[in-house]
Order: sequence, then C-alpha cells, then structure tokens
Amino acid sequence: MAGKLSAEARKTALQALPGWAEVSGRDAIARTFVFKDFNEAFGFMSRVALVATRAASRPRTSTLRRP
Repeated sequence: MAGKLSAEARKTALQALPGWAEVSGRDAIARTFVFKDFNEAFGFMSRVALVATRAASRPRTSTLRRP
C-alpha cells in the first residue's frame, strides 16, 4: 500500500489531477462526480468500493440526489 503524502507532496500531485482539490482541515482530497441516474452512480460507487478493498483503503463517499 502506498504511504500517506505530505501536504506539500499532495499539492504537487494535485497539479496532475484535474477536478480534484484538497479538503480543508483534513489530510484528504475530494472530487464531485455527476451521473445521469441512480444506476450509473451506484455502479460507479460499487467499482470504487472494489478498487478500494484491493488497495486496503477506506475512502469517504457520499451521495446526493439532485432533482
């Protein structure tokens, strides 16, 4: 498993990750994804969960339904 990045290394790495940003007050990065419907969003979240499990990572995820 990869080690935790320092704040400086995280800022440098973010330059190559369009759409991602640091989370204020946490050692974390975040990005918002928008999907056309629930099925597409659920499929994405399931794929993220599988990759995270293999990487022994526990990403914080949330969903929001917009009208």
